[in-house]
Amino acid sequence: MKTSWTCFTPLKALLVKVTTALFFSLSSIAFAQDSANPLGRLIFEASVPGTTSGAATKGTLQNNYSSAAIDSLPGKLQTQDFTSRSVEEYRDAISKSTDEGDLYIQTLSEQYEALGDIHFSFDRSSRAFDAYSKAYDILVRSGKNQEEAAKLITPRPDVAVPEFGTHYYSRDYFNISPAADIPYKGYIDVVFSKNRLGMTSSVVVTSTSEGTPGTVRSALVEFLRNQRFRPDMNGRDAIKKDDIQLRYFYYY
Repeated sequence: MKTSWTCFTPLKALLVKVTTALFFSLSSIAFAQDSANPLGRLIFEASVPGTTSGAATKGTLQNNYSSAAIDSLPGKLQTQDFTSRSVEEYRDAISKSTDEGDLYIQTLSEQYEALGDIHFSFDRSSRAFDAYSKAYDILVRSGKNQEEAAKLITPRPDVAVPEFGTHYYSRDYFNISPAADIPYKGYIDVVFSKNRLGMTSSVVVTSTSEGTPGTVRSALVEFLRNQRFRPDMNGRDAIKKDDIQLRYFYYY
């Protein structure tokens, strides 16, 4: 789930620094994979089976509020360098933000989702679960039922963590605009399981479009086996989820 960040500009700046640091810590592996890829620029985009494109099926909201809430956030977040304390400072900044109504509620829950993603990236599972639980509580208190809240935190297609990071085989990795129309060459349907820590297992290709290269199929399966996703929620608890069915459109 993703809304506007106008009321949370300092938080966004800090989050970019955290995820940038995470990306560069893994970039040597990613670029090595890229140079060894016989297909060159390979892009995967997930969708729910039955849709006609690879665009993510997430709702968006327009932010019509002013940026007055920025004044309540620590100014140092706008200029500081990334340090080991950045995650904790990001958490503290969330708690000090100002209530701006319904849009604020949904955006605030996203901040805790992002915090959970970052904790997961540092293998801090208990802290990640705590952050996701806070996001869930915020949505329920705002009037969402339990099912709605769980789906907003973990929509389909599944969210790779951290959501605001740059992931291999993605548009961001190749600096392609989210609005760009990609002429997909085909699709691959997969089914897999995901444990409460967001790790996948039992990745199986169930069908592909005609002419899908074996190298593309193998690349997707390997990617999914090594990718970490945001866990599914049952109330405030992260749970194991079986039989997740997604369609990945591809281009190279």
